[in-house]
Amino acid sequence: MSNNIISELRKFVENSELSKSSHWKKFLKDADIEDIYSHLGFGSFLKNNFFKACLHSFFQRITFNNKIFFTKEYKLFKNLCLKQKRIIDVNVIRHVFTFQILNQYNLLNDSVCIIGDGKTNFLGGLILLNKNLKIYSVNLPEVLIHDHIILRKYKLVNDDNIVVVKNKNNFLLKNKNIYLIPSSNANFLLNQNIQLFVNIASFQEMTVEEIDKYFNIIKSNFSYFYSCNREYKKLIGGEELFFDKYPWGDGKKLFYENCSFHQKYYAFRPPFLRNYDGNTKHCLINYSK
Repeated sequence: MSNNIISELRKFVENSELSKSSHWKKFLKDADIEDIYSHLGFGSFLKNNFFKACLHSFFQRITFNNKIFFTKEYKLFKNLCLKQKRIIDVNVIRHVFTFQILNQYNLLNDSVCIIGDGKTNFLGGLILLNKNLKIYSVNLPEVLIHDHIILRKYKLVNDDNIVVVKNKNNFLLKNKNIYLIPSSNANFLLNQNIQLFVNIASFQEMTVEEIDKYFNIIKSNFSYFYSCNREYKKLIGGEELFFDKYPWGDGKKLFYENCSFHQKYYAFRPPFLRNYDGNTKHCLINYSK
């Protein structure tokens, strides 16, 4: 079954080239997508190492609000990293904060679509949180293959519960609750009554046309939408992305502000605390009727 899922996803790689930004054309060209420890432009997956884990823990407590390490969300992601034999790095910590926000609004209890996950950060957290959730992961097929390899390696979910979405009828299949959607098939998500869409640091790496497409999908579902992205980013090919210029429309903004936990990161060489290259904003929008 695992090989079937990967072979099905590989069929969509060629089609995805048409909609890739310059960022993804660079990072995924000739990439070894089966190497889960490679960065590949969408994050880190660090092998567990006691000394390095202690270093990460020390710098995280300097960089972030110390209260976060005593939350149920931190315990959830700590458990995820134990299962995946990986270090809790800065990417994982940001998901802890995100889950805490979404839990405050009671939005992780029905159906969730993550647009542009990587290293199973959000997907893995959802699986451990509630195995009965309907989870939709839409991404470039190469990244979906990479994520599936991680899911399979650490047995987070049975392949029998996963389907690669090739048409809308796949959403009706029984005993499936994880839907892997190649980005070229994203429009199958139109009008699917999905409660929540999430995009973390990936709109900032797409084309404007792809962003517009996803907003149409989100609004058609009358969903909540959480977005966390760079306020401004210029890609290597010259594409410019502006958070404030996304087609937000008439949704109700529950909050729209600078993201406090996505401003600084740490390094193991001076300067130990560093600013990201540009401000990051986040917001929660309600598009429900």
